[in-house]
Amino acid sequence: MDLFSRGYNWFWNERFWLPENYTFKDIENHNSETNMPIRMRVHFPLAVVVMLFLRFLHYRIVGFLCKINGVVDNRPTVKNVPELHACYRFTKRPSESQIDALTKRVDMSQRQIYVWFQNRRSLDKPELLQKIKEGSWRCLFYAFISCFGIWTLWSAPWLWDVSYCWKDFPLQTMQTSVVMYYLFELSFYTCLLITALHDVRRLDFKEQVIHHLATVALLSLSYVNNSMRIGSLVMISHDVADVFLEGCKCFNYLKRRVLADIGFICFVVAFCATRLCIFPFHVIRAASFSIPFARMCPSHILSVAFLLLLQILHLFWAQTIFAIVKKVLMGEHAEDSRSDVEGE
Repeated sequence: MDLFSRGYNWFWNERFWLPENYTFKDIENHNSETNMPIRMRVHFPLAVVVMLFLRFLHYRIVGFLCKINGVVDNRPTVKNVPELHACYRFTKRPSESQIDALTKRVDMSQRQIYVWFQNRRSLDKPELLQKIKEGSWRCLFYAFISCFGIWTLWSAPWLWDVSYCWKDFPLQTMQTSVVMYYLFELSFYTCLLITALHDVRRLDFKEQVIHHLATVALLSLSYVNNSMRIGSLVMISHDVADVFLEGCKCFNYLKRRVLADIGFICFVVAFCATRLCIFPFHVIRAASFSIPFARMCPSHILSVAFLLLLQILHLFWAQTIFAIVKKVLMGEHAEDSRSDVEGE
């Protein structure tokens, strides 16, 4: 028990979380005056469960709608050849010499064996319905949370003047809607981490997981040290572009090429505006240079490090996006190049 107490006290060391001369008791006493109905410790686990249930319900509804509208996954079938299945477990792309050896063991030509492996690799890729379910779920959430965030922050002074982010910090009074904004975002990204191994896996799977972890860490840090004003700016500058990204994917899966291209153009504009301009030059700048030096604390410095990590990821994804833009300008349709080897 003594070890647990020491670990608990070490983790919640106020010198790490809060500026000098402030305590958690000060924040608690300040917030108690506002009678905040939401308590993150109580409502966060419940919100995660509700979010997982809504995801499950959405998947069922979208699956049913796809079925009655004739959206099927026309994937090839493969013959049940034990020798080829055994070889596939060791290599998904056999060399010519391996194919030659297989022709002597099975009654198939080199071309037939090559096509068998090609079709077998296709079976490892996510089903079309799975991609539609996932894309539509994320598009729906991002559309909702973007509207909710804009409605919540439109009248907030720190949206238009970042100096308000640090006014009276850390003893800032938060609206109930801002705390709800946090609750929705934290529960959603926690669900993304929980379901990461079951979702469609793309080439940037590791970067996506790092992004989700950094987002959860950022929101948690800013909630604990009561810097939710700057945290809300991080959220609003991220969600808008994702609405168009996920919508573009869904149209692409449904072979609505024109709508997919329009959605992609909207996504590129939103991505460049929010993540390559507003986020680094407005949000990160406010977090790094607008805060008074006397109010700096280790938890805030760690938050800035996570913000810089997110910006590095944005630049990484920008390379992929601009490569797709080049293809579109050359007359090709917008395709998510990260999906070329899904499931491999």
